Amino acid sequence: MNTIHIVFICGSKERKDFQTQQMKDLHITYPVHFMEAYTPSNSADYLNDVAKLLETPNELCCFRSHIAAIHWYIQNSICDYVIVCEDDVSFLKENFVERLNEVIALWEKHTELDYIHIGYLPNPNKRKHCSIYQDKTLFWGENDPIQMVFGMQAYIIKRAAAKSIVDFLHKPNVLEARNALANHKRPIYSKRRIKLVSDYMIPMFLNSGFVFPMLVTEMPFSTLIHKGHFHRHLFWKNLILINYLDPEKYYSTAAINYNSIVNSSIKSVKTIILRIFDNSDNDKRARDIHRKFLNDCIYVYHNPTLTTDYRYDKEEQLLEIKGQETEIPGMLNKTLKAIEYCLKFCEFDILVRGHIRSVIDVDTLEENVNLTNHDTMYYGGKKLSTNDRIEYVDGSGIAMSKTLCKQLIGHQDKLCKTIPDDIAIGKLFSEMGVKIYDSNIVPIK
Repeated sequence: MNTIHIVFICGSKERKDFQTQQMKDLHITYPVHFMEAYTPSNSADYLNDVAKLLETPNELCCFRSHIAAIHWYIQNSICDYVIVCEDDVSFLKENFVERLNEVIALWEKHTELDYIHIGYLPNPNKRKHCSIYQDKTLFWGENDPIQMVFGMQAYIIKRAAAKSIVDFLHKPNVLEARNALANHKRPIYSKRRIKLVSDYMIPMFLNSGFVFPMLVTEMPFSTLIHKGHFHRHLFWKNLILINYLDPEKYYSTAAINYNSIVNSSIKSVKTIILRIFDNSDNDKRARDIHRKFLNDCIYVYHNPTLTTDYRYDKEEQLLEIKGQETEIPGMLNKTLKAIEYCLKFCEFDILVRGHIRSVIDVDTLEENVNLTNHDTMYYGGKKLSTNDRIEYVDGSGIAMSKTLCKQLIGHQDKLCKTIPDDIAIGKLFSEMGVKIYDSNIVPIK
């Protein structure tokens, strides 16, 4: 029978108390050790000559905390494995132990893997460039492991691998750790100057895999052991909505906090979010996850059997548009018909056209539109440009005032329908003299 020790890296008594309660509520009975996180205030002896290095003091202290957690395990525990967790994680509410045992059983068939990410930030855009292997819920790759997943929120590591990483990198100060790093680079990193950051260091020395769906997820508040992450709640939105993870399956506080974030309303302006999708199985699955937490969206897709221009199901928040699913000009046609519907039947000040996989930062949207007269020709989002210098807003999140929506529909006969929809809209607006309000409301994808 495999034995497991859990080490939490905690930045405060409140986080320690939270994790203690979580273990109790979920009946997780593994031995647990709470280690005080290293911070710049308690690491003066470690942070020598930091100004000459690449890392910030917080990054270095986070790195030191992870290595120290593994070192504590080697020195004080006789268990076969250690799970190292940061202080902002939330475990599966049901069957965590059973799921973990399944992962270990799979892992034992793939002895080349030194540790497994059980909580992380997925990297789907880069992951497609890797050679990924799979055994049921266990995944690993032969290329750069940092491209597959990112972050050390929670991971389980074998004793032998833990000892090897400690022998390499458990040093009394930064300079000695840097010197150790210089002498032990894996070939894939030989031409890089890598930071002393735990997210890079441990994958750099050890062969990793990851489990999906993940057993542990990050909560939407920032970890106290590494300050400085921007829009942490948006990372968590992305984690849930892009990767089809249901927060209700994790410890309750995470789901409650998540609901409070995504359902934050824009009080001074009425906003409608249109989400374009193609009704494929993947898009329908994403829509099911969205609908649990977002009540201010209209989901738009083409239905070739429809006998009217459009049909709206209020209960399902589903707007069907007559026509065939195509990228060009289908996306543009679908957008125009949806805007026509909203102008006829909906009350709004700002309309945001996104995709099913767009994660809209509604808090920043609120801030931006409140600084702008939304009764005017408001056109906002992430500004891009084509090779022939047509400026446009990226189609994953186009914000338009009601006035501008009317102008778009009134001039739709002038739209070019042989180019992507977002470029076509930008081209028309440019010809009309409408400038882009360059904001940060764009989804994190």
